[in-house]
Amino acid sequence: MLAAVSNKITMSIDNGTSWRTTDSVFTDKAILTLFSNRDVLYAGTYYGGLFTSRDNGVTWKVSDTTILQARSYVSSFSSKDSVVYVSTLSGVYYSTDDGQSWVWMVDGLTAFTPSRLIVSDTNLILATNYGMFISPVSQKKWTKIDSGLTSGGYSETNFNCLALSGDKVYAGGDLSDLFVSADNGTSWHFLAILLGGITSMAVSDTSLFVLGGHGIFLFDNHDHTFTNLNRNISSTILAIFHHGEYLFASTNEGLWRSSTSSLTSIHSSEHSALEFRLYQNFPNPFNPSTTISFSIPTKSFVTLKVFDLLG
Repeated sequence: MLAAVSNKITMSIDNGTSWRTTDSVFTDKAILTLFSNRDVLYAGTYYGGLFTSRDNGVTWKVSDTTILQARSYVSSFSSKDSVVYVSTLSGVYYSTDDGQSWVWMVDGLTAFTPSRLIVSDTNLILATNYGMFISPVSQKKWTKIDSGLTSGGYSETNFNCLALSGDKVYAGGDLSDLFVSADNGTSWHFLAILLGGITSMAVSDTSLFVLGGHGIFLFDNHDHTFTNLNRNISSTILAIFHHGEYLFASTNEGLWRSSTSSLTSIHSSEHSALEFRLYQNFPNPFNPSTTISFSIPTKSFVTLKVFDLLG
């Protein structure tokens, strides 16, 4: 596991219990994001270029002069099989040779801003300060998406983060909105509001952890509520990520970790079913299908009947 501390990269082989510093090539470069794919490590910097390591982070070198010459702000990485994608302040690039060369991918993008990028089964999904964009993996052409990205009559256009969990994609907005897509980013549905904005998300199995204005929260997919998990971190939390059996929180004073099993068990005990409860169906509106969830205090047979407005 690797972690960036300003202009240094540290490595841990015991889930964060101990750390050692790697190569010092980043002396004058602030590291913004780290990524791995097919035994190659990637480091994106703040206007200092993109670097790769092929010896588990021991040494690093400039990946490609194209991105370095652009002096670009590297904000996120993602991958699909052998193809690696990177979003920068000068657009999106992709590499098919493990980061040795990069191809510019900007057809359809209307603005270049710091952005978050993930790859679903069929689409590239790009969350920016000017809206949401998708591109079929096979086509490399962007289309702006607006369907469902509204809350309370307002359109969300400034997105801070994305997360992929199974067949669902989650997007967190600066206006405190959480959205979900079940069709690879083509259309979206509003889920909930977390006051203070959503700045980072992490996924562990089916659990979605969200960093908001007041700490770290676990999102409940049934009743669309948040449980505050920020029990003993007093410093400012910058980002969260999941690795192995732990959830990590990066702060301005160091790195914190907590077992995800303990976090989800706390949530389960706090939300154990004491009475019958029927939850809002999702998606809503829907065509042609929707999911209706419910909870009951004891195991039993259940009959669910659906009525229209006329009964």
